[in-house]
Amino acid sequence: MNGLRTELHQPAYQKDFARLSSEWIITFFHLQRSDRAILNAPQGYIPKEDGQIFLSESFSRRSDIIKEPEP
Repeated sequence: MNGLRTELHQPAYQKDFARLSSEWIITFFHLQRSDRAILNAPQGYIPKEDGQIFLSESFSRRSDIIKEPEP
């Protein structure tokens, strides 16, 4: 896809990750205290379980993709 770049999570993207993920959770669910802890320090939770966080950037907008571990 032209103009789309996907890369692994980096500390520079932390605020975008937290903001976008919070908006998604609030839209479809209820943001809980445990969600906030994960969103503020995802590298301490998600990769620990063999998952990875990818961010895609298109036209200066970032979106999150969290890849679940393979069974």
